[in-house]
Amino acid sequence: ISLIGLIVTIILAQMVNFLIPLSDYLLISNIIVLIIYLIFNPKILKDNFKINKKILILVTIISVVNIYGSGFSDDIDHYHYGFISNADKMNFIWGYSFLHPLYSTSPSWLIGHSYLNFEYSRLQDIHILNGIILFLILGLFLSELSAKKNKDNFYNPFIFSLIIFILIKYTRLKEFGIDRPSVLIFCFLIYYYLKYFLNNNEELLKNFIILSLISIFIISIKIIHLPILILPLFVFFKFRKKLIKLDLKYLIIILAALVFALK
Repeated sequence: ISLIGLIVTIILAQMVNFLIPLSDYLLISNIIVLIIYLIFNPKILKDNFKINKKILILVTIISVVNIYGSGFSDDIDHYHYGFISNADKMNFIWGYSFLHPLYSTSPSWLIGHSYLNFEYSRLQDIHILNGIILFLILGLFLSELSAKKNKDNFYNPFIFSLIIFILIKYTRLKEFGIDRPSVLIFCFLIYYYLKYFLNNNEELLKNFIILSLISIFIISIKIIHLPILILPLFVFFKFRKKLIKLDLKYLIIILAALVFALK
């Protein structure tokens, strides 16, 4: 739920940046709304966030170490920082490629960085977003593997392999550019497909929309991931009799694709 929320937040941040800068006021307002919501809905934390405390502590330590324990990507002063700074201070710049060729790719992940950092400490917390994605996905996989009800799942060996891959590969999180977050989300995408489509067709439309949304978002981080669309297209044609219907939920996919196309 948090991961999907993060993806939707970044898509909405891109929409907002078409109109206004992603200044600190937006993030502060977001935090205030969240606090007010939790004050009036105190049970949500108790009812929906039953987290294994050992996993929570372990993943928090790993994420914090990854955020502050290494240097920056080589691209930070090449185009990453400039793009983030521009989004913080002004509206989306149409014709970005005239400023820098790589600005024209306009990766959504950099928009996320712009939205989720404070200007006065931009360089210090510029990779908080990378830490959040590592925290969410590693925490999910560890929880999935340790849950008693999931011990007989056929995809457990795959999840275990992903955990080993993440722990080995992401020891220098900040030194990587925008490729690695998209790979992390891709790992989640494969897990989601195995869990909700291979032997499970419940809530087909909802899961298809989530699968498509994640795929579009990964492509919006880096266009080289375009072949990922094969997965939602395969699901669509496999279950086309159930999925070909008028439903307002499809507007979520259309909106995400439209924002990417405009960008």
